[in-house]
Amino acid sequence: MPMRLPLSLLAVIAFCALQTTPRAIADIPSGEHANLTEVLRREYTQKVSAASEVIQQSFKGYQSNPVAYDRFLDTHMEPLWDMRSTTQGLVGRPSFNTLTHVQANALERATTRTFRRYAFEGLARYTGQSFAVHNVLVNAQGTRGWVQVVMRSDSMLNVYLDLLVKRGLDRQWRTVDVRFQGIAYVATKKYMYRTALQSGPVAALIDTLREKNVQFFSELCARHAVEGEKLC
Repeated sequence: MPMRLPLSLLAVIAFCALQTTPRAIADIPSGEHANLTEVLRREYTQKVSAASEVIQQSFKGYQSNPVAYDRFLDTHMEPLWDMRSTTQGLVGRPSFNTLTHVQANALERATTRTFRRYAFEGLARYTGQSFAVHNVLVNAQGTRGWVQVVMRSDSMLNVYLDLLVKRGLDRQWRTVDVRFQGIAYVATKKYMYRTALQSGPVAALIDTLREKNVQFFSELCARHAVEGEKLC
């Protein structure tokens, strides 16, 4: 049964996880840290609330109109995610840095498509729950943070998701990983990615991801008689 993570425990976990920033980066002044934390809270509160309102109002239509849901993801979800960093985390930065520009982009696109497939798979089980930002933490260097999102439903206990976020060179916060009940996506999937790279060329890993995605979206589009859309 899903349980709420106590904030004290979340703080300890987040503190440990956030210390991955290189030590060469100095801690920022406390005033700047407080401002960054507030900016992160405000940005994600607005974006999560907006996405929650739309999906609650429109999910039944999205379940019968995959093109409309695909556009919802373009507007509300994709801008929140730094898929390049997620892909680096999955294969490991040293391995990612050995890829050519073309290979890195192809792997990132395949991973992005995989996440979109997850979003469609989740839509099939969605029944109108709301989402809201519950808590925010930022590391001492102001480069990474956690955003805890609560999913509320009238028929079940609250469910809490933790988003690992990263501040890019453009000073925008974006998600790079998600954790549920203490289990992070990257930690769960990185073995598959890294084993595939160790046992064969990156093209084989990309093909494996593509095959699953092509099969899923081909069947989805055929089921809803959709043709000529980028979704398919």
